[in-house]
Amino acid sequence: LAQQYRAYVLTKKYNPANNTGRVPVVLVGANDGMVHAFDARDTVHATDLGAGYLPGKELFAYVPRGVYANLASLSSATYNASHKYFVDGQIVEGDVHFGGAGSWRTMAVGSTGAGAKNLFALDITDPKAFNGSKVLWDITDAEESDLGHVLGTGIIGSVRDQNAPNTNGRWLFITGNGYQSANNRAVLLMFDAQTGTIFKKMDTLVGSAGTPNGLGPVTPVYDGSRNIV
Repeated sequence: LAQQYRAYVLTKKYNPANNTGRVPVVLVGANDGMVHAFDARDTVHATDLGAGYLPGKELFAYVPRGVYANLASLSSATYNASHKYFVDGQIVEGDVHFGGAGSWRTMAVGSTGAGAKNLFALDITDPKAFNGSKVLWDITDAEESDLGHVLGTGIIGSVRDQNAPNTNGRWLFITGNGYQSANNRAVLLMFDAQTGTIFKKMDTLVGSAGTPNGLGPVTPVYDGSRNIV
């Protein structure tokens, strides 16, 4: 990242108590058009007995907006002759702080990869209570024209921003814009982790319709305190 957007760790520390009683989950995208969350426990805690929670049970599934238009093709008798990609990208999770007491949350951000040009963020702090209100944002290339097919894993982290609500930093999701974007250029995208609005874009100005380009996965460099530099 450019020096003026040097990232750092917030002074507010993560409270391990936030994990108390949380069900561990496995998140996976699938070619049925959904992201699936499965109970990752090999045994079920006594408090969940009788509530239908079993090892490997699906806790929830989410359909990203970008795949809606292609869902009908899954029922086609000739689907094998015209395969489509659905939720084909990487998923990254991380803990973020949105300001105020008790505001540590765990979020997962994924992409549809070779399918639609689509990024989505889910609040998975309590995976047993997931519902529509836990969808933080879901963005396609209709809202962000520099968004292409994002095939790699992005980064969840904090960058210094004096205009942030807590005056210390702002939690972001940072990713290369991927491939085959409308502008065919390589662009670094920084999204506000909570709202999905663009915080900053770094356009390399490399790429055009004649010589298309795109930015793949980015690798952060950390200092001794695990700050992105």
